[in-house]
Amino acid sequence: MTVYVSPDILSKAINKSNRISILSTHWSSGSRTAYSRFVSEHIPDAQFCPPELALTGLPSREAGRNPLPNKGILQDWVYKWGLDKKTPIIIYGQHHGIFSARAWWILKWAGFTDIHILDGGLPAWEDAGHPVIAGPGSLPQRFRTEITVGNMPTIEADEIDQWIKDGGFLLDARDERRFNGIAEKLDFRAGHIPGAINMPVQDFYNEDRTVLSPDEIRARFNRAGITDGSKVAVYSGSALHSCAMIAVMEHGGIDGATLFTGGWSQWAGNPENPIERSGD
Repeated sequence: MTVYVSPDILSKAINKSNRISILSTHWSSGSRTAYSRFVSEHIPDAQFCPPELALTGLPSREAGRNPLPNKGILQDWVYKWGLDKKTPIIIYGQHHGIFSARAWWILKWAGFTDIHILDGGLPAWEDAGHPVIAGPGSLPQRFRTEITVGNMPTIEADEIDQWIKDGGFLLDARDERRFNGIAEKLDFRAGHIPGAINMPVQDFYNEDRTVLSPDEIRARFNRAGITDGSKVAVYSGSALHSCAMIAVMEHGGIDGATLFTGGWSQWAGNPENPIERSGD
């Protein structure tokens, strides 16, 4: 299976009773909690994955808005879900899919390899006519898998200047207005890291939020002069959209991209770090 899989592929796996783990990355900023939304409707056999508890550490100005999770806390969630490194894992979200991509990247960082994202998320599943159910979610499989973190390449803020000097690409996955410093509602300063190029991850999805084909993805990166993922470091505001970009790149066969885990939220939080804006 590729990084992104269709609703029909997931449905066939469920109906054939194939051993598979399904995680739902429901998230809510409104009055209804994410868990209550999950309980009201989710894909059969799914378990609940709260992104803010399982997939990130404590936010701070020094570490950014979504630092890497504490290993012990992530280990507890892996036990809770009953994940196994020999069992395929399929992750889905509700809309834009950035939390499912974050889960995909974090679990790969923790040593899992057979991980996939449901293309188009829950809306695509329902649009394809597949059922949803209510309730607390599936019982976990009885595995006690030990994680080993550090299996995906990362870069720190103080390594970025040398990365660029060595000829690496620094890719900003945020939208153009944030990259240019025209709009910034989330972080301390507006703009981008000097030397970065802007490729908004939102441009790699169709209108229905399904991902572009691997050929289309490769063509867009080729036009930017990028053919080798190992020469690319990716950042976004808080390592959500950048995780999605790395998933998109791997779907297109451009493997090995490095994640700047602190993102713009960490970079902009340090007043000593230089920034660029449109027209500077």
